[in-house]
Amino acid sequence: MRFKKLFKQTGLIMGISMAGLAAPVYLPAYVEMEPVMVKASRIETRVSEAPGSVTVITAEEIAAKQVHNVAEVVKGIMGVEVSGNGGPGQSVSVFIRGAASERTLIMLNGIPLNDPVSPARSTDLSKITVDNIERIEVIRGPQSVVYGSSAMGGVINIITKKGGKAWTGSLSAEAGKYSFWLGKLAASGSISNLDIALGASLENTRGFSAAKRKEEYAQSQPAMDPDGYRNLSIDLNLDYRPLSNLGFSLKNRYLTGDNDLDNFAGDFGDDPDYKMRFVQTISGFNTQWDMLEGFWQQELNLGLSQTDRAYNNPQDPDHPFDLTRSEYRSRNLTFDWQNKLNIHENEKLAVGICYQQEQGMYNFYSEYLDYYTSMPAVWEDSLEACSAHLAGGYLESQTRLDPVLVMLGLRYDEHDQYGEFLTYRAALSWLLEGLGTRIKAAYGTAFNVPSLYQRYSNYGNEDIKAEFSRGGEAGFETTWWKNRVDLGAAYFRNDYQDQVGFDYANYKYLNLNRVNIQGWETFVKVRPRENIRLQVTYTRLVARDLTFEEIMGPQPLLRRADYQFGFQAGYDFADAGINLYVRHVGPRWDLNQTLLEPYTLVNVAATYRVIPRAEIHIRVDNLLDVDYEEVMGYNTSRLAVYAGVKVSL
Repeated sequence: MRFKKLFKQTGLIMGISMAGLAAPVYLPAYVEMEPVMVKASRIETRVSEAPGSVTVITAEEIAAKQVHNVAEVVKGIMGVEVSGNGGPGQSVSVFIRGAASERTLIMLNGIPLNDPVSPARSTDLSKITVDNIERIEVIRGPQSVVYGSSAMGGVINIITKKGGKAWTGSLSAEAGKYSFWLGKLAASGSISNLDIALGASLENTRGFSAAKRKEEYAQSQPAMDPDGYRNLSIDLNLDYRPLSNLGFSLKNRYLTGDNDLDNFAGDFGDDPDYKMRFVQTISGFNTQWDMLEGFWQQELNLGLSQTDRAYNNPQDPDHPFDLTRSEYRSRNLTFDWQNKLNIHENEKLAVGICYQQEQGMYNFYSEYLDYYTSMPAVWEDSLEACSAHLAGGYLESQTRLDPVLVMLGLRYDEHDQYGEFLTYRAALSWLLEGLGTRIKAAYGTAFNVPSLYQRYSNYGNEDIKAEFSRGGEAGFETTWWKNRVDLGAAYFRNDYQDQVGFDYANYKYLNLNRVNIQGWETFVKVRPRENIRLQVTYTRLVARDLTFEEIMGPQPLLRRADYQFGFQAGYDFADAGINLYVRHVGPRWDLNQTLLEPYTLVNVAATYRVIPRAEIHIRVDNLLDVDYEEVMGYNTSRLAVYAGVKVSL
């Protein structure tokens, strides 16, 4: 049945969702808070009750880490792996439970940031700063029932702050290795019924070479050119409540900057003149109307994300015959109308409709010396403005049958090029109160439509199909020693069909892969005293490509670590705090059957309050000065020290 016909017949269509096993919220320095309500489903649920895998990173936790972008924030989160192609500003890939970037949905206030004209609709989290962020929710497992396409491995939802009633503000500055400097300001307050929150930052660094040269070449070749990075980010949120049961909000983020690039990884990838400039604007409008004394709550969301990327690589003495220019433009437009019904204190229902439009275009021009003829050649490629549309509806229920919480849901989507999709999810959370233990389980399906680039570019294929997955998990959480020890574990498995890959024999995108990913996650969190916090996490992952299993046997997926271990410790003094972060990443396979070595990173961050309104902070990255690679042939930061000051107004 076509979507329009179905909508006419039902008025409101259906879909659901849930999320995965809730990891503990690591609370740094002197912070004690009530359980956070998370958007792991259409019906907000406390982290402690969410019958799925959710990790919430609070603003206090981000501040304690003293990092500058979202990629650095989510590194080390249980079940999440981040791999970067070099230093500051270079592109990064995010894997949630082994699912690649194109199968991970990245959102800011519910607005998708995935770029439809990047080869795999990925999002570069290295350029999303931490300004004005209230929290980051990392939801693991298939989430198409809540969020539609791309949410196969999981979702990262970045939620920004609202203004408070009293006016507050701060100014901060930081400097450190690689000629790094950063300036930030933040202000929030209220004028009548209008709450305002503003954040802005300006970052600049000389950086280091993205491409990495082997030691045998480093001795005989000129020094590699550093790859700098600059970023200006402005965040403005407005919330207006004319009535107690009616509210409006407008959230905006603008970021722009540029960074130096290298041609490719390895010994000869360095390029002194290759630059990329980016501009991204994200705007969202939300209105909430509480009707019938809380029985019926309506919510309307409109979102717009636009991304422009321009690349310029002129000729230079090292590349006298090579020239490249390209420009990419994309836009995501989203609409969501949701109705929540509080049918009973133990029964809630969410029903709504949603729509998403992707648009994109690009132009590419290159001059080079032909490998076979040694003659100058030209290559041009372009994609005229094109678009894709996805419309759907969802239904989700939350039922409390103490001590059990059950969430069920269903979603229907229709894509103008790939047809109809029906996804579902079922999850439960069962509290064994006498044991202080909660059992959790979830199972669901997800889909992902190919990007505009994969379908329409010169390498594209209009005959490729959408990807589909199904996955489940089961685990527990328990509390001991008067709530001072939290322990949990979860087993998960996800199976992917018709994964899109690149066929190098024909230089086309095809449905190549059948993939199985499974593993388990566990954590222990200990608070022996109010001012001491300890946490250990461990993720075991087996990610295999089964496409040619009969011929070659299962093949490991690239850049997925066999295991990850994390340790965090925090200690608070009267006017100071210190936090230690240790992350050990196991071996990973990369291109050309290269096995990357395991590595261990140790970072330390400390804060000291000099006077009531001023504090100084210091951060040491890679304390042990480890030489390691996240991606084969690309550099990473060595031992680096950064220091700064923050003044509250």
